[in-house]
Amino acid sequence: MQTEAWKACYVSPCRLLCSRLRWTKKPRVRDFRGNPRLNWVIAILLALLHGALALTASQLKSPTFDEPTHLAAGYSYWLKNDYRLDSENGILQQRWAALPLLISRPHFVSSAGSVLRDSLQGAVAREFFYEAGNDPDRVILQGRIMIAMTAVALCLLIYYCSAELFGPIGGLLLRSHPRFRSHTLAHGALVTVRYDGCIFLFAALWSSWRLFQCLNWRRLIFAAFGLVGVDPGQFSGCLPRP
Repeated sequence: MQTEAWKACYVSPCRLLCSRLRWTKKPRVRDFRGNPRLNWVIAILLALLHGALALTASQLKSPTFDEPTHLAAGYSYWLKNDYRLDSENGILQQRWAALPLLISRPHFVSSAGSVLRDSLQGAVAREFFYEAGNDPDRVILQGRIMIAMTAVALCLLIYYCSAELFGPIGGLLLRSHPRFRSHTLAHGALVTVRYDGCIFLFAALWSSWRLFQCLNWRRLIFAAFGLVGVDPGQFSGCLPRP
């Protein structure tokens, strides 16, 4: 009897209060989300700001030890279909970074030289940048612009995934966090092979997790695109498949 009286006095009113609180919270969440188009505009502007900050921060920096190697290798992939240079890092990011070089057409290392014949990638990169009559600042800037675009795409992917989990406001908060991180700004415009692998690996894991929740054609295509894109970017593309 005491137990039934305790339930009638305390438990039932508490349940009623909780149910009313849950009911009154729904309109607040719906109103707090705001305009989806405006949220996407803000996310795009933040992503572009991140790319601009990373690119301007790298303008006064000399090339790192591997940037000339990646650009020379990517340019050789386009010109000669020669995949001996920088073969340990995939081919996707190098091709993407060297894409503007197909328009500016800098001079490449001669095929008759022993440097390219023996596939000495360090010597090929040094000759391509500093001994072939090219402007090294212009060549490195073109490659860094392409990598900054990759960083912008990664920021938008972070917003898309976090907005589905936590709503548009949560997505904007999570998206704003990498913009002020020193390591993302430091590497956001350097010609490296990290960003493409990060994008496709993140997309593969996210899309596969969503696919396991609900199977449809859109999620299946997105998951297949992410899994296929990991391999050309990084040789660790087999890791998300299990």
